[in-house]
Amino acid sequence: MSWGRNVYGQLGDGADYTNATTPVQVNGLPSVISVSGGTFHSLFLDEDGNVWACGANFHGQLGDGTVVNHDAPTQVSGLTNIIGISAGNEHCLALRNDSTVWSWGWNLSGQLGDGTFAQRNMPVQVLSLSGVIAVAAGYEHSLALKGDGTLWAWGRNNAGQLGDATTLTRNVPVQVSPLFSGDVSAIAAGQYHSLALTNAGAVWSWGSNYLGQLGDGTNTNRHSPVPVVGLSDVTSLAQIGLGLHSMALKMDGTVWAWGASGANGSLATLTTPTLIPSLTDITAIAGGEDFSIALASDGTLRTWGYNWQGQLGNGIIGGVDVVPDPVIGLCSVATTLEEHGTGGSIAVFPNPTTGMFAIEGLNKSSPSYLEIRNAIGQEVLRTTFNGARSEIDLSSQPSGVYLLIIRSVDPIITRTLIKQ
Repeated sequence: MSWGRNVYGQLGDGADYTNATTPVQVNGLPSVISVSGGTFHSLFLDEDGNVWACGANFHGQLGDGTVVNHDAPTQVSGLTNIIGISAGNEHCLALRNDSTVWSWGWNLSGQLGDGTFAQRNMPVQVLSLSGVIAVAAGYEHSLALKGDGTLWAWGRNNAGQLGDATTLTRNVPVQVSPLFSGDVSAIAAGQYHSLALTNAGAVWSWGSNYLGQLGDGTNTNRHSPVPVVGLSDVTSLAQIGLGLHSMALKMDGTVWAWGASGANGSLATLTTPTLIPSLTDITAIAGGEDFSIALASDGTLRTWGYNWQGQLGNGIIGGVDVVPDPVIGLCSVATTLEEHGTGGSIAVFPNPTTGMFAIEGLNKSSPSYLEIRNAIGQEVLRTTFNGARSEIDLSSQPSGVYLLIIRSVDPIITRTLIKQ
């Protein structure tokens, strides 16, 4: 389902580019496990590892070898075995199950990471990256998290969003400050800023800060990572590739936001994280340019922020709503809003692992089936899983990237797992 602005067909409903203030069905897709929204285009990852796209294509961001817009999903050319996707302003990233990263679309600032500044209408491989477990696309920059916990960035760097202590544009990946070496568990990219979540549940930020989106109590741009003030026990970060705000989900199900007004749950800009009081039992969060989304444990989807194009899904256009309200017409949403891993709220730890790992937190009353597949898609383990803590032994498997899949009556849940 999709809603909001549709001037280039980014809703994928084939409805003559008509905006939608309530959810509409995306046409012609197989079973989808992950979605990601760019400025005027949308990406979809199906359960077979194929990527689909719709919307604006004037810089090749649909990846079909043309620059023709599409108001219904078209398959991205030449991509198979994909396990993660991220849409930026007018470029896209995809993570394969062999831990390589692929990119396509606009490349004016080197955000494709292929060593050039040339537009690509079909996917190309990002140079010098291996062992990657997550990707995030910002407005004109890109991030990748490797299995060893190091973080890499490329593209535009006008505000220090690459975190390499410079403001130099990079068309190949460079390492973000080694301060993070071995300690990053999740990443997120905003319009001109970046975020990282550590294994200890702390959040660091860098880049543009003129609206307080770094959460360090100032409006000073940072060219290297700084800690976000007063946050602990964070479990996930919102992907907000076009946004000027930031959000974090804590272990207790509360949501904290800072940066630009409206989307942060306030009519004022905020330079430090602030609790959004009406949100409880949240399992996933995401954000757009000037609005935010949260999924509750009961399956309700709530939105807040600016509503210029109907992006809140509340049946109207215009105004700003800082109180999260349910999206109209969605009875129960079973998947999370995470771009790197889909499905219910689960914990997988330690990750990376040397052999044994634990999984817990699905909270399902009926059994699910847990599969683990290696980098070439072969199933190496299958067992049942009912949400209680379970320990899994991968000691007999070689080192590498694995895909954990949980299948049940609900949509599929996936996580990337690293065996060292």
